[in-house]
Amino acid sequence: HYKAYDGNTTDDTTHIQTWESIRKITGHSDFIYVADSKLCTRKQMKHITKEGGKLICVLPKTRKEIRLFKDWIQSHNPAWEELLRKPGYGESKGKFNVYWGIESPIASSEKDRIIWILSSERKEQDEHTRQRRMRKTIVELACLKEKTGKRRLKTEEQIRKAVTAVFKKHKSEAWFDWDLIVNEVELIKQEGRGRPGKNTEYIRVTKQIWTFEASLNDTKIQSDAAYDGIFPLITNISSKYLPMKSVLLKYKY
Repeated sequence: HYKAYDGNTTDDTTHIQTWESIRKITGHSDFIYVADSKLCTRKQMKHITKEGGKLICVLPKTRKEIRLFKDWIQSHNPAWEELLRKPGYGESKGKFNVYWGIESPIASSEKDRIIWILSSERKEQDEHTRQRRMRKTIVELACLKEKTGKRRLKTEEQIRKAVTAVFKKHKSEAWFDWDLIVNEVELIKQEGRGRPGKNTEYIRVTKQIWTFEASLNDTKIQSDAAYDGIFPLITNISSKYLPMKSVLLKYKY
């Protein structure tokens, strides 16, 4: 099935038509429709389920079920069940990508089944990505700090914008604590203009010099690390008919 849509059409509105086209081609609705997270809207999933269809897709990152699981995993050790071992290739040659899974005890807001999958390869990638982003952030913040007090990095607002831009660039603000700092320096300044002479008077003035301090937030880093390698699959197929391993295989292959 192929159809070109208007450029303003988003992916999360096309799955009903795609599913209906497949049903028309196959002549039945008893096939498993596998898609990415764009399928996971209440309207689309409800339509497929109501019409007797079966589906598997990824739960979107914005869903509250993910936030609840991230909170839960901070104080719990899931009883992961090994589902699959896949030989690595390329740089991972000689290693296995191992997949584990657990059934969520709580259904989705649509009352569908959620399976949490842990991938050893993805876990390693998530950790490396976080380390790389933090490393680049630290380097850029150090360079930025050396420039404070000069040119366009003198005021509180200028420094705030510059620091925020670094965090935004590397998507790393969650892993850092930082504060703006003002130091007051007392200077002796000539009162009035002109060349100084024996009658020149001097005054003491206080100058504010802005800078910042940043440090890694180990608690937040460890909190995020607990979710490394994990992604949720959602399906309307009961575990009685399709066990976790089969759901994973259908999704992956």
